[in-house]
Amino acid sequence: MSDLLMSLQGTINLATRNTACSPVRPNAFRHVGTADSCEMELSVETVTQNESYTGQRLQVGELTLGKSGTLNLTLKDWSIENIALALYGEKITVNSGIATDEKLPENLIIGDRIKLTHPFVADVELKTPDGSTLVLGTDYEIESAHAGLIKLLTTTALTATVDYSYAKKESLGIFTRQPPERWFMLDGINTDRENEHVIVELFRVKFNPISNFSLLHNEGYGELPLTATVLADMSQNKDSSLGYFGSYVQKAK
Repeated sequence: MSDLLMSLQGTINLATRNTACSPVRPNAFRHVGTADSCEMELSVETVTQNESYTGQRLQVGELTLGKSGTLNLTLKDWSIENIALALYGEKITVNSGIATDEKLPENLIIGDRIKLTHPFVADVELKTPDGSTLVLGTDYEIESAHAGLIKLLTTTALTATVDYSYAKKESLGIFTRQPPERWFMLDGINTDRENEHVIVELFRVKFNPISNFSLLHNEGYGELPLTATVLADMSQNKDSSLGYFGSYVQKAK
């Protein structure tokens, strides 16, 4: 007899939940990419009772009041879909286009840095009210084409309008949608043994907003630390041996 040692790797997959089905089933799964960690914590809430007749206050009972769980993920893939989970956002795609006669703010002074309406700009031109084109490098400079940031260098530039083109972009608002619920599945492989796989599913996890969204990474790659509450899916069959939370499955010997 040998010990079944485990060293798990695998793909973490999330799916929206098809609540039109009974019991609820997952829609198409999305692989979330590389993850440094994936941990599940289960807990029970209890109340205890001590006896009152021996003088020793011995514990004679423990009653379970509730069961709960937490899923902790540390993702390294900064896909727009993963960030949407972290920020409670919804992806919005804006096609490329051209802006003409965009007005600058009022009461500007020489040296001010102005952000254009769109980022990822090109072919930026400033024009005076009579239609004359200003000189790049003399009247203004493009400080960051990625951010759409220009710097005004002369008095003439302060009252100019701007023409430019901008690239297609994907955006996320923050706190623009309800907390996302997902069906979680780990397709795991035991790297200590060949052809030994485990499947872990959680029927209903509700993600919390990211608590530490680090935006500068001086050492190594950035991370997306996500936490989700593991909720009971009461749509699952009450007589099912897998219960309401999820399952751990491996191939039988």
